[in-house]
Formats: sequence, structure tokens, C-alpha cells
Amino acid sequence: MYVILRNEGPHKELRKVISAPFCIATCVPIFVELLVWSLVPRDDKAGVKYFVVSLSSYFVVQITKTITKFPSNQKKIFPFPTPQQINSDFVYLPNQTLYLIMSQKVLLNSKEVTIILHRLACQLIEKHLDFSDTILVGIQPRGVFLAERLKQILENEYQVPEISLGYLDITFFRDDFRRTDKPLEANKTQINFIVEDKKVIFIDDVLFTGRSIRSALTAIQSFGRPSEIELLVLIDRRFSRNLPIQPDYRGRQVDAINGEKVKVSWKENEGEDVVHLVTN
Repeated sequence: MYVILRNEGPHKELRKVISAPFCIATCVPIFVELLVWSLVPRDDKAGVKYFVVSLSSYFVVQITKTITKFPSNQKKIFPFPTPQQINSDFVYLPNQTLYLIMSQKVLLNSKEVTIILHRLACQLIEKHLDFSDTILVGIQPRGVFLAERLKQILENEYQVPEISLGYLDITFFRDDFRRTDKPLEANKTQINFIVEDKKVIFIDDVLFTGRSIRSALTAIQSFGRPSEIELLVLIDRRFSRNLPIQPDYRGRQVDAINGEKVKVSWKENEGEDVVHLVTN
């Protein structure tokens, strides 16, 4: 059994991994068939061979199904060094069982994320100038990292003074709040200013169905009536919308099907700025 490790660039590294359960599932039926073939009389061999082959096939299928199950929350662990462990299709655990996991494709690396952040910052300056009447609102939880990074770029590199930044939690405003069995974990809302007659810019990492933004539009009304609301996202999944919501500023458009997931990682919490397209 082989594992293909996907590396950056044109090269692929092929490693051979021996899985004990898989070897047992493959070798034991062959051994049993040979043993029966040598002991059974010639006249009865045809029927016995059909029975053994059928049983062996069923045995192999069941064992293969068992060893390829992989818990969704299990981290990838490799006992051997690899150039890029995050881009592999398989994980080899210490218990000698080979598991199939989701593959990942890098959409944006750290350098590309930095370039996009500076472009978005320049677009905001072009529209809002000194930000005297503009407020940045990061949507909890993932939009907070993008909002903080943009605030740092605007203040430190473009000398925009004292930008107002708040965090908005939308957990209790979601339209599926009481429609799911999955427990929802609320985050903190931190808006220490009035948004009445202010220009509000919602900031989130990925725009998917648009339902989170709809919830944010309802939640922000508790702090006043903004004169204008805009939306800034790093990734726009344009073919996945459930509601008529579009971003005013976008970093990158991604055409992803429903079975794929866009995962944004930030160096503040995951050690690296990178965007992955995860495929089941």
C-alpha cells in the first residue's frame, strides 16, 4: 500500500507504508485457499474454491472498510519526516493502522495573503479616507483575526489614526439557533461605541451562504442605526449563496462545490497565514 505526499512544486514523493491489518486481510484468505486446495479431493475442488473465494472477498472488503475509517477530529501524525505533512492524503498512526483523511490544496500562501490584505487596506482608504465616520466590526469568531490585521496595517503602515474596531457575536441571532442538535458556543461581543449614523464595515474570513451576514445585520441593530453597512471578506465562495448578499470588498473569489471547505488559518492562532481548500 502506498502513500502519495503532495508537496509544493512539480514533484511528488511516494512512500510505501505497510499496514498490519491490511496485510492480514489480504494474506490470510490466500493461505486458507491454498490449504483447502491441497486437502480437498479433486472432484470437490471447484465448489470449495468458489466458496473460499467468495468468503475471502467478503473478508477483505469488511477489513478494508474498518481500517479506512478515520475520526474527523483526529490530528494527522506521521512517524517519518515529510517536507509538508499538512498536504498528505493519508496518516499513519502508531497502532499500524492506515487511515484515509481529507486532502488539502493551498489556495493562498502567506505571501499572497499579505498582498491581498494590503490591497484591501488600500481599497478601504480610497473609500473612507481618514475613517472618522467609519467603524470596523469583526464577526466572531473567524472574522476577528482579519479585522485586527487590517486595523494594524491601516494604522502602522498607512498612518490612519485611531480606527474604531469592535467584535460582534451572532450566535443567538442565527436562523438555525433552535434547529440543530449541535451545541453552539457563543463568543464575546465587544462594541464600546455607538454605531448610530456611522458607516459600518462587517469583516469576515469566508462568505459562504450569507446567513451569518444576515444574522449580523440583525445583531448590529442593538447598538444603533448605521448610515451605511458594507461587507469585506477574504474569500468569496460565489456559487454557494443562499441569500442575496454580496461583498463590497473581496480578497479572492473561489469556485468550490458544496462538498469542499475553505479553511483560513492565521499566524496569531495557528502559526501561519494560509488558505486551504479541503476536499472530503
